Amino acid sequence: YAGSADFQDPSLLSELTQRLAVAFYTTLLALIQAAILVFIMHIVQAHEEHSLNRAGQYCLDNLINRLYNS
Repeated sequence: YAGSADFQDPSLLSELTQRLAVAFYTTLLALIQAAILVFIMHIVQAHEEHSLNRAGQYCLDNLINRLYNS
């Protein structure tokens, strides 16, 4: 917009700042959404790792150790 506008136009600055405000607000919104998604992914990954650790401990307690005790 700034490259195609008339630089002598008195409303250029207000129009340009309005367009920049929209760009900044959309960037801020995207950053907030990304932070929320990263937080949710962190929670899901923690649950996944906990489940895998429980499954591995179960296999170790009930399968592997019984083979060596026999």
